[in-house]
Amino acid sequence: MFSRSPSHVAEYIGTTRGTMSQTLKALARKGYVEEHRKEHDQRSISYELTKEGAEIVRQSNPVAQAIGDMPLENQAMLEQGLMQGLSLALAVNGGRSFGQCKSCAHHDVTTENGFCKLLCVSLEPGEKDKICIEHEEAR
Repeated sequence: MFSRSPSHVAEYIGTTRGTMSQTLKALARKGYVEEHRKEHDQRSISYELTKEGAEIVRQSNPVAQAIGDMPLENQAMLEQGLMQGLSLALAVNGGRSFGQCKSCAHHDVTTENGFCKLLCVSLEPGEKDKICIEHEEAR
């Protein structure tokens, strides 16, 4: 809902809006994502994986396979290094993080799909598992 616009995806990935916009357009041309415009504001665009895009994401990943084949102690060292890098990146970003809606301090689980207390809106089915640009770590 809040995190599928080109600008939010760009921020999440750490690239420019222009690069992300062109990347999403290329993915749409290949049939991996589809563009959605809001009825009340045609300038507001979001993207969603198509069935073909979801299949590509589920395919075997050589990097994941290689990490899985590493000795457990090397996997642990890699995880530690990546976590340290993430902590440093968060510090540079003023501590602002991305995360799934369901792990956000503003997420209310009292409704079937969840509710964003910050923006006062009900979440659509499946949105609680998506990234949230407004995410704040639950304390």
